[in-house]
Amino acid sequence: MRSSKVPVFLLQTVCLALLMALLSACSSMPSASPEPEHLKAAEGAEGRRFRTADDLTLFGQWWVPGGPVKAVVLLVHGTGVHSGFYNDWANELAANGYAVFGIDLRGWGQSQGFGIRGYVNNYDEYVDDTYLAYREVRFRYPKKAVYIQGDSMGADVALLAAITNRIPAAGLILQAPALKPNPDIGWFHVGGFSVATAAAVAQVMPTAAVFPMNVFAKLAFNDPDARQRFLDDPLCVHGKLPAAYLIAMEDASDRILEHLSDVTLPVLVVHGGKDNLVPLDSSELLMRKISSQDKIFRVYDNMSHELMHDSGSREVWGDIMGWLDVRVQRAADAQAQAEAAAAAAALPAPPIPAPAQASVTPAPVP
Repeated sequence: MRSSKVPVFLLQTVCLALLMALLSACSSMPSASPEPEHLKAAEGAEGRRFRTADDLTLFGQWWVPGGPVKAVVLLVHGTGVHSGFYNDWANELAANGYAVFGIDLRGWGQSQGFGIRGYVNNYDEYVDDTYLAYREVRFRYPKKAVYIQGDSMGADVALLAAITNRIPAAGLILQAPALKPNPDIGWFHVGGFSVATAAAVAQVMPTAAVFPMNVFAKLAFNDPDARQRFLDDPLCVHGKLPAAYLIAMEDASDRILEHLSDVTLPVLVVHGGKDNLVPLDSSELLMRKISSQDKIFRVYDNMSHELMHDSGSREVWGDIMGWLDVRVQRAADAQAQAEAAAAAAALPAPPIPAPAQASVTPAPVP
């Protein structure tokens, strides 16, 4: 009598085929998430809607001074948050004469993305999104200097934009640039999760949710009130980030580190001394490698990763505002000198006097 049992090798083959089919399906490009129906600007801001080359709808917003505009700050948010999360800071800038434009990068805030929140193929897509924001800035203020302020992930985007010469900025303001995330308790090693694991997972399941944002909230904020504001904000990401995002961040960090010497713009770097997500040596390395002649590094001993929002943020705001004021004044002085020199060069040259006629007195004849 023939056995009804399925041969082990056949069972293994079928299981393997099913697994490969599942992984192949998971590894395909996720479809676009639903387009937001209602876009809402933050208090005091004006909303904008953009369309990307790959057919995503992005959201951005303006904070504009009531009087003359000194310069424009193009704001690029950090991981898990969105442009409106910086509303207090943006209003502070606007009150001091700076126009601010903030962009929600794809997959964050009120911008459309692909699949799970935070999914991205590479940071070049973020640079493309930021370039759309820069075009909006140039359309509204064609002659004003543009400074890019990037927070953590956004700092990496700002650096990539500078390295690739995609966005001609007047300077960079970088908060805790994520070039060397903490290997022990930061992005790449939480609960035994490592870069190697993320790379393996991302190859077959790029949308697999691997990094819990509740861990991010605990590490990023010292102030319980600031942490709760993040947790209560429906536009912030509170779930898990996909493996693809972590690999994209690692790729961006590698490329930036390789080309840091190409950065020549004025740079201000601010970093919390108790940052548990990105260690201080990330910013220290950046300061050593960039070629900028005008570069300043500020460390805030008792502050966390989220300098712009945590307790003590007013000190950071004041330092950034002072840095901007000095550079805007320097540019104004240089322009005034150049205009004065050009005006002087345009004046007609004074006439050259004719040579005096020589008078000859004849010598007396003896």
